[in-house]
Amino acid sequence: MWEVSEETDLLVGIRGGVFLEEVLRSISVFSEECFGKMPKKIKCMDGRLLYNTEPFLGIAGSGILLDFEDLYRLLKTQRNKSGLIIESHDFCGASLLAMQQEDHFVETEEHAMQWYKFFSKLIGAKHVHVEMENSLHDERVLILDGTGRFNAYPVRNYLPSHFLCSGPSIGLSNLYCMAEIQTAINIVSHHGFGKMFNENTNFFYILVFAESVEQLDALSHLAYMASKDTPWVKVHGTVIPDFV
Repeated sequence: MWEVSEETDLLVGIRGGVFLEEVLRSISVFSEECFGKMPKKIKCMDGRLLYNTEPFLGIAGSGILLDFEDLYRLLKTQRNKSGLIIESHDFCGASLLAMQQEDHFVETEEHAMQWYKFFSKLIGAKHVHVEMENSLHDERVLILDGTGRFNAYPVRNYLPSHFLCSGPSIGLSNLYCMAEIQTAINIVSHHGFGKMFNENTNFFYILVFAESVEQLDALSHLAYMASKDTPWVKVHGTVIPDFV
């Protein structure tokens, strides 16, 4: 899996010193096909779930780790959207993290499933659970999406497996978004490629997709602060409306 991801256009370009915007411009289908639709699904940021043909909002555990303030922000932006789906999945690390938190109301897998069903009703959505194997996390990239519209499916052959974190696009707090980035780094460290990452050549990349220069600066800083203690993480970003 590592060798396959090494040959993706995105990693080849960035490793070669090409700016992210230029790499994306070289991918002909990276246009309205990736940003032309608003998502109607909330699902986990887990890169092993990148099979959707339609765009979705990626949040760790589909929101199970959100505190009440961030949960309210999510409800405020997404409640009662037509056709909205909340998706959960087997072997969800975020659900396990929720069970390990002393002050969290989810203590068992059964509690987690009850939470997803309750949350789906609260937000006015249909709940779908996906069965999957507990496979290796093969993510090489985290996409911090400030647009809320990124759909990886049209460029699935050009990008490596990646986490999708859509929190900034729906107003989730900086503190939560930083924690989500740190969770992703922890996942690839302990349940992914781990020691294959290094600070010389084999980086884990955080790619920021922003709506404006101001948002790009803010999210790039957020990503840097969340990852600054991990030397094998690099942050790149671009303003999407400039070339879409």
